[in-house]
Amino acid sequence: EEGEEEKEDEKSSSSNSINTLKSNNSLLDVLLIRSHDTSSFTRTAVLKTWINLVGGGSITLDRVQPVTRMAIDRLKDKTVMVRRNAMQLLTTCLEMNPFGSTLDPTPYKRKMEELVKWHEENELESCRLAREVAKLQKENEEAEENEDEDGEGVEEKRERRRQELEAAIAKVERAESEEQEDTEDNEKRRDERDAKMNAMKFAASAIQFIECLEGANVALEAMLMSKSTSDVVEALRFYVRAKQFQLPCAITGMRNALSLMWSSEKQVQTEVLKAFVDVFVGQPGTDGKKLLEDKLIAHNLIVLVGESSISEQVSIEEAISHLVRDEVIPNEVFLILWSVSAKATGPARAAAMLNIAFGASADPSLVDSTSRLRHLHEAGFGEYVEKNKDWKTARAAAVALQKVGRLQETVEEGSAKDIVIQNLLDSCSTVVRGDWVTTDDDSSTNAWFAAAEACMDAIFTISKKPDKHAADIIKAMAKACFGNKTASPTQLSRFFFVVGHLALKLLLYTESITKELKKGNSSRTVHKQELADKNKRSKGKTKGAEDEDEYGDDAIEAELGVAQEQEALTEKTMDDIAEKEIVGRGLLGVFGPLIVRVVANESGAYTHDLLQTCAAVALAKFMSISNSFCEKQLPLLLTSLSKNKSTDTTLRANLVIALGDLAFRFPNTFEPYTAHLYANLTDISLTVRRHSMSVLSHLILNDMIKIKGNVASVAMLIVSPDITLSDMSKLLFNELSKRSNNPVYNLIPDVVSLLSSDENVSRADFKTIMSFLLSFMTKDKLSDALVDKLMKRFETAASINIKRDLALCLSLLKTTEKSVKTLNDGFKLYKDCLFDSEIFGHFAAILKKGKSFASPNVKQILEELEKKMNEENTHGMSNVNAAEKAEKAKQRAAKRLKNQQERKKALRAKKAMLEDLDEEDEEDYIEFKPEKTEKKG
Repeated sequence: EEGEEEKEDEKSSSSNSINTLKSNNSLLDVLLIRSHDTSSFTRTAVLKTWINLVGGGSITLDRVQPVTRMAIDRLKDKTVMVRRNAMQLLTTCLEMNPFGSTLDPTPYKRKMEELVKWHEENELESCRLAREVAKLQKENEEAEENEDEDGEGVEEKRERRRQELEAAIAKVERAESEEQEDTEDNEKRRDERDAKMNAMKFAASAIQFIECLEGANVALEAMLMSKSTSDVVEALRFYVRAKQFQLPCAITGMRNALSLMWSSEKQVQTEVLKAFVDVFVGQPGTDGKKLLEDKLIAHNLIVLVGESSISEQVSIEEAISHLVRDEVIPNEVFLILWSVSAKATGPARAAAMLNIAFGASADPSLVDSTSRLRHLHEAGFGEYVEKNKDWKTARAAAVALQKVGRLQETVEEGSAKDIVIQNLLDSCSTVVRGDWVTTDDDSSTNAWFAAAEACMDAIFTISKKPDKHAADIIKAMAKACFGNKTASPTQLSRFFFVVGHLALKLLLYTESITKELKKGNSSRTVHKQELADKNKRSKGKTKGAEDEDEYGDDAIEAELGVAQEQEALTEKTMDDIAEKEIVGRGLLGVFGPLIVRVVANESGAYTHDLLQTCAAVALAKFMSISNSFCEKQLPLLLTSLSKNKSTDTTLRANLVIALGDLAFRFPNTFEPYTAHLYANLTDISLTVRRHSMSVLSHLILNDMIKIKGNVASVAMLIVSPDITLSDMSKLLFNELSKRSNNPVYNLIPDVVSLLSSDENVSRADFKTIMSFLLSFMTKDKLSDALVDKLMKRFETAASINIKRDLALCLSLLKTTEKSVKTLNDGFKLYKDCLFDSEIFGHFAAILKKGKSFASPNVKQILEELEKKMNEENTHGMSNVNAAEKAEKAKQRAAKRLKNQQERKKALRAKKAMLEDLDEEDEEDYIEFKPEKTEKKG
């Protein structure tokens, strides 16, 4: 009896535990569902509950991934508090994950491969035999389908196959029974197999969890771009924790986050720098108070720079320069980087040199010494670089040179440092001339472009006479191209590239000289004024008559404005040099006609893509120097852009950027051609569309071109399937709305007019665009003015669709007391279209919003307006129904008339047929069908 009671107690406790588990699972399911509750307070409370559960280790392994996916989904929530708690939950899931402190997927994938291989090698005999049975069964089915039922020996063949199948099944059963025997070997094999299966499940779960976190990167990047500072901070902190768990998305995310170094908010900049230190410089969990070993810091920086794009490197440079300025990165790290740049091979060499350059932007002494410049020359332009055509390292060395300023002017001529600088200039000239380019393939030349550009920039930075070096380079390249042999397209491409960039650098050099002259004149004027003031104060003291005359002359000169005249004369001289000398009578002007001839390509001899691109870019650079040259050649550049619409994407992308530069430099000259720039927003190439939107945003925000008249093409990009284009368009309107006069207000009527009349714009797209634009009308004054403008357009609207769009816009605007009165006063403008259910619905929504805040007077107006609207809607609907009935009756009458005409036509045809028949046939016909003829009569 006692044994039976114990069994009953065990059954009871087991049943209770099962019920408790089911109850817990049901509650957790409810919590998951409630994460999508309509109330943001409920969603926040649910996420906080999950944070406590996960933090306390109260969820099972099978719940980890669903909760993680739910947290990632809530990162897209519209409420800031929900997003913040979702990020905290995601971080908690990461910290409390059951897979350990390392979430690098590589070991787990390797382990998975090993386990799969083990299972293949140690497959159970019963499983192998069962697979053979399945194969044999499939073969039998195929054989039966192909057999002839009436053929000879069919039954014998089927019987034989059936016996073979039964024998195979018997083998499987015997193997299974042997494997299930309770022997010591079987027990060991079962335990080992169970352990391997558990390990495989664990590895598979870990891989799925890592992939789930990696998939959150899109949502995290969106949070980095959020207007809310808390979103940015939480995303950065997650990346820091992810790096500690060795998640691959941490490095990618931090590279994207570094663009926030240019944020206008100081808190965001501080958080980005802190995250950068935590991820790449500091020890995990120390908040940057303890740094990693110098070798490890150098390694992290090399990997970061080596895997980054050129645009990302700009932000990395800003971060590293801040840390060098604040003395966070030790000098020993840069000593290691110098060593790597001299001994390493491949991308690591260039990455180490770039890190040195980034540090030198804050501390030029990292490069500016005789020994380091010599080391820079050997590492960046030495035998290894020349032999391996390591253009990345050559570019990195040139970038490092640009950080130390005009070295040659501060160095004693003939000194050791001067000799090293001269060697560096010679090496830069060698790279620019392309002496190391031994092949004529495009790939080698494409790799050379970046190095050559950086070396030209370095020459104009450190040289005392950069114009002389530029002339020597052009002469040498011209001799090589137009000497005894015919130049290849790639060789000519390199020449045009160098000529164009040197022309632009000469312009900048001329402008820098002008600034220095202005600065010198200004300093002398200030100095003379100070002396004159001092002389006036010391009139009572003994003073030579000669000095008094001198100061008197200076005062008269200042009064007459001689100094200002001299400054204007200097500026005019420099403008003449840029206008006439650089691209006119100068050395570069000699090659202007050749470039124009190649770009025009009237003979069809210059069809090489790279040659056309380099020639067009060189032409654009020449045009950016001289206004007269620009005005003359601008039609040719636009022709080159239009005739390559379906071929060379690279050429069009470069020309779009060039047109933006020309519009910025000579806005009056470019103004008649502005439409050509907007036209590229609909180019077939995504790259060209992105470049066009970027250029237009820059020009519009700097007030260089007007957006009015072309605003619809920009607004359409709000609904572009490409996220980058959509974000760029939204950012442009967002920046415009921040201005004091809010230009978006003046643009909205044009947008409504242009998009409403465009048949290619769907209703959904129109609503999305206008919802975004009208969200900037936050002030009541602007909203009321727009209501008045849009109301007046009902009278001139040409179609019911345009009226629907106008009603939609009115419903999207903020409803105020004044706008309600405007709607009431202008009722006659839109009353005749209230029969349309969609338009009536929009006005009903406006009334509903108005009732939520209406005062007694306004409430009375709303009631009267609602009554009038209902009456017009009912009356209009009855008219519409009557019109529809009349139209249907008209259609039925037309159909009856048509049928009658067809019957008459058939009778006439029969009559004509009877007349043509001979008499005997006619009599037979009449005798044969007398009744039918009578019925018809």
